[in-house]
Amino acid sequence: MLTVRRLKPGMDDAFRKAWTPRHWPDRFVRGYHLRSEDDPSQVITLGFFAGTQEDLDAMRDDPAWMAGEERRLRRIAPLEDEVLLSGVWEVVDEFAGAEPHPGQ
Repeated sequence: MLTVRRLKPGMDDAFRKAWTPRHWPDRFVRGYHLRSEDDPSQVITLGFFAGTQEDLDAMRDDPAWMAGEERRLRRIAPLEDEVLLSGVWEVVDEFAGAEPHPGQ
């Protein structure tokens, strides 16, 4: 899950605190908060979910999780200027720096 946002000036620390879920669902294995070197107001939040599409749908169907997610999004909304991109992507390839590139 990835979202690109432009934050209001000086809101980076407050945003990171507000963005972090109070409880991570079991299948969330990792999260990243990235800040652009060229424009510090632009941030990317990236969360990795280990599961199938059915697992993701089941989590979204959970009223307790959705209520918590809605509260979290309301906490961060006043800190944002705009959401530039948001969505869920499936990992189709994974590479590590020490591994040979495909075809080598």
